[in-house]
Amino acid sequence: MRYRFRKGATELELEYDRELPEEQAKLVSSLLGHFVEIFEGAGPEADEAGETKPVRGQERKSRRGGRRTAFVSPKIEELIQSKWLVEKSTADVVEKLKLEGVVAANEENVVAALQRKVPHKLARLEREGKVLWTVHSMQ
Repeated sequence: MRYRFRKGATELELEYDRELPEEQAKLVSSLLGHFVEIFEGAGPEADEAGETKPVRGQERKSRRGGRRTAFVSPKIEELIQSKWLVEKSTADVVEKLKLEGVVAANEENVVAALQRKVPHKLARLEREGKVLWTVHSMQ
């Protein structure tokens, strides 16, 4: 006899090749009934207010693992505070961040972080077909 239950990443497989005594067969049948209920579920469970909530394990899981931490923005903030970021190109900023130890700094991440700073802290200038980033000047 072989029983196999699967729900998402959870899997249970029972296999035995001989006849069970009646007492053990009843116990196994009872356990199998519980496993079927657990793995199949009764659909979304409702709380007292009548609102539905997803059954455990049905929430959408992210494909990306690990903690999400900002790595480019904090360094860009430091560059803004030190007034280094005056009429610098994206390539200049990427190079500076890599020198500062931001390993994953690339043009795409840097441009996204810089665009979030415009217009509050930075200005985006175009000179001779080249994009430059600069801190606002205090006059």
